Amino acid sequence: MSKPHALDEQDTIKLLKRPNPIDGHTTWLRHRIGSEAGTIDLLILEGKYTIKDMIRILKQDHTFRKKTDKEWERRVMNHIEHLSTIEGDARNFTTEGHNLKVEVSDSTGIISFNY
Repeated sequence: MSKPHALDEQDTIKLLKRPNPIDGHTTWLRHRIGSEAGTIDLLILEGKYTIKDMIRILKQDHTFRKKTDKEWERRVMNHIEHLSTIEGDARNFTTEGHNLKVEVSDSTGIISFNY
């Protein structure tokens, strides 16, 4: 996981308006492209996937360690916690969170950045 940066929120808002989320080999939040975290960043940025959709997409990537649906759900939820809080998540004790506005729609279950 990456450490938070003062411009994370501003960069996220800018990307929602004009997507260009990849900088070299990382996302705008400094998570590696091709990593679980980087893939989840990009799926949330698209703003059209539920947790079940994300699990299906993550399971299709055979470069990731094989996990059960429950393990993938926990991974996605931990990453959402990392993105949406100052404290970060239980998976990464040494890394603070990005404190971004991540929303799970009550009606559709779709996860997106709420800006």
